[in-house]
Amino acid sequence: MKRLTNSLLTTFALVSRIPLKCRIEPVYEYTVFFLPVMGIVVGALDLVGGFAAQVLFGDSFLVAVSIVVFQYGLFNIFHFDGLLDSADALLVFGERRKRLEILKDVKIGSFALFGGIVYMCTKLYVLFRGVAFLRTYPEPAMDGLAAAVLMFSHAVSGRAAAAFIPCLVAPARPDGLGALLGGSSFGHAAAGTILALLPVTVLWGASPRAVDVVGWVPLLSFLSIPAAGAVAGIAYKKKIGGYTGDALGLAVELGELIHLILFFLLMGV
Repeated sequence: MKRLTNSLLTTFALVSRIPLKCRIEPVYEYTVFFLPVMGIVVGALDLVGGFAAQVLFGDSFLVAVSIVVFQYGLFNIFHFDGLLDSADALLVFGERRKRLEILKDVKIGSFALFGGIVYMCTKLYVLFRGVAFLRTYPEPAMDGLAAAVLMFSHAVSGRAAAAFIPCLVAPARPDGLGALLGGSSFGHAAAGTILALLPVTVLWGASPRAVDVVGWVPLLSFLSIPAAGAVAGIAYKKKIGGYTGDALGLAVELGELIHLILFFLLMGV
C-alpha cells in the first residue's frame, strides 16, 4: 500500500507545480496507471475554474483565457515545454545525436516558437468556441454538465496518451524520466485509462437528452488517446531512437488538443 501511495504522490509531483509538503520515496512503478487518473483532477479543476471565471467575467473568450492560464500555471507548463523541445528536435534536419542535444538545450528555437504559437492559438480558439457552446447548451442542466465534463476530459486524454508511450517504446537515453519509466506495464496504463474514462461515460449515459440528440458519438473524442500516443511515440522512435520525458509532454499536449478538436467537430460546436 505504501508503494502505491508513494507512486501516486510521485506522479502528482511529476505532472503539477503544486508543492507537496511531505517527503516521499519516489516510486515510478504505477506512474502510467496514475497519469490518466490525474487527468480527472486537472479536468475537474478546469471545470470549477471555468465556472468561477464565468461568474467573474461573463465573457467566453476571457473564460477560455482564464482556463488556459489556470491549467498551465498549475499543471501543463512542463508538458508545454516538452511540446516546444519536441518541435525543435523533431523538425530540424540532423542525426540522432543532434536531436538529443537539442532536447537538452534550454534555449527555444524557431521551430519551437512557431509551433508553440500555432498550438496555443488553436487550443485557445477551440476552448473559446467550446465555452461559448456550453453557455448556450439547452436544458436540462444534467446534459449541459455531461457536455462540460466531456470537453474538460481533454485532460484525461492527454495524460492517457502519454501513459502508453513507456509501455510501447524504449527509452532513448539510459537516464532521465524516460529511463525511470522504461518497461512500464501496458496493463497498468490500460487500467488507469479505463478508470479515468468511467466518470464521463457514466455521466453521459445518465443524460437522456444528450444521448437522444447526438448519441454516443461525442465520446469518440477519446480517439485522441491512441492518435496522440501514436504520433508522439512513432516520431520519437523514428527520429531519436526512443522516447524521452519530452515525448510524454508532447503526447499530453497533442492528446488534449486533438480531444478538443474532436469535441468541437462531433458536438457541432
